[in-house]
Amino acid sequence: PNTRYLQNAAYVRLKNLTFGYNLPKALLEKLRMSKCQIFFSGQNLWTWSPIHMITKNIDPEVISGSDAEVATGKGDANAYPMLRSLSLGVTLGF
Repeated sequence: PNTRYLQNAAYVRLKNLTFGYNLPKALLEKLRMSKCQIFFSGQNLWTWSPIHMITKNIDPEVISGSDAEVATGKGDANAYPMLRSLSLGVTLGF
């Protein structure tokens, strides 16, 4: 078999990440609060793939290898990029 046109499509992706922090009770008592939580959430934060050295427009998650898809032009992984979403929030209780 000819391997000349094969590409390494391995990838690593940080798809979901959430951090939360509850303020200490001693600080909450000084502020006259019962609850205070700060959180951060992010989706589609980072992707690494050796294919990105060639082009940034390829999403390795939509690459497909069936002959029918390649013949019809589908499965080439040229898709809209995954949108990054960032959220920051605070939950307060009095």
